[in-house]
Amino acid sequence: MNRDEGVESSVSRLAEQFVTTWNAHDMGRLQDLYADDADFVNVIGMRWNGAGEIARMHVVLHESRMRQTTLRSEGMTVRVLAPSVAVVHDTWVLTGDPGAPGWKTGEQRRGILVHVLKLDGAGKWHIAVSQNTDIQDLPNT
Repeated sequence: MNRDEGVESSVSRLAEQFVTTWNAHDMGRLQDLYADDADFVNVIGMRWNGAGEIARMHVVLHESRMRQTTLRSEGMTVRVLAPSVAVVHDTWVLTGDPGAPGWKTGEQRRGILVHVLKLDGAGKWHIAVSQNTDIQDLPNT
């Protein structure tokens, strides 16, 4: 296995932990996946700063609307940008989302989650940046 394959494997495992943590609805554990100074932009453009805030905001979501959702990765790609920096694109499907008040979702939502990961001084990978985007079907014109 070459160095990039080892990095890809480590980075993929960390991105998969995001999905596992989501499905366990134990979102406080997200703090361990993110760098202390991380940023997260959610599907509606809200930006959360720092691992603590990212975890807290996800805890709030999972105490209410997201408490019975299931997240599934449908395809993940890893791109190593440098020995200590990698990008993951994770195409996902979410089921069980009742929608926000006054807004009904379909049986499932689809999206793509982009993570930028960095290797810290101790040799551990953390997510530095996440951008989550819903994939919307365009109406026929």
